[in-house]
Amino acid sequence: LLPGDFVLLNKIYYDLKLPKYFPFTNIELGDIKILSFRNPKKGDIIAFYLNDYKNLNSIIFVKRCVGEPGDSITIDNKNIYLPKQGDKIILNKNNINELKPLLIKDGCIVDTQYDSLIIVNGQVVSSYEFKNDYYFFVGDNFTKSFDSRNFGPIPRKDIIGKIVLVFWSINNENIVKNYFSTVRWNRLGM
Repeated sequence: LLPGDFVLLNKIYYDLKLPKYFPFTNIELGDIKILSFRNPKKGDIIAFYLNDYKNLNSIIFVKRCVGEPGDSITIDNKNIYLPKQGDKIILNKNNINELKPLLIKDGCIVDTQYDSLIIVNGQVVSSYEFKNDYYFFVGDNFTKSFDSRNFGPIPRKDIIGKIVLVFWSINNENIVKNYFSTVRWNRLGM
């Protein structure tokens, strides 16, 4: 995708969900999935929420999926495992700082006490079972992209849908008097 591309997003490509809010109101319906059709795959261009949709600062990102649940990805000599739903991990003082952001994305409240006690949702624990599948996204402009290398894996519940078509594209860098000369005609329908 290029700056100035207008895209068509298929929100039911992966899942049929109820809207997060009742239309034209602030009444929250939650995150209710009615039916799943397929899982996101490597290579898919996907729109997702960066933060929880309840957060007013939530941002919608569009990136390419490069890692699926159960994959291990190595970036900058650091191995990143993408948990899948039902994966059980051992929690200890050596790995809690690395795993804490994933536990928070999974909907947990995490606290550590005395460098050895790990408290998840108010209970002292030594292991945790993930509730979500996690995906890794990278921008096509790899060297300049703000993506999962910066903000970490994204839970399945935050995926909105698949980008299926560029329906309009404008070159904002060369805006001239004639609007139609800024249209990238060769990108329409991609």
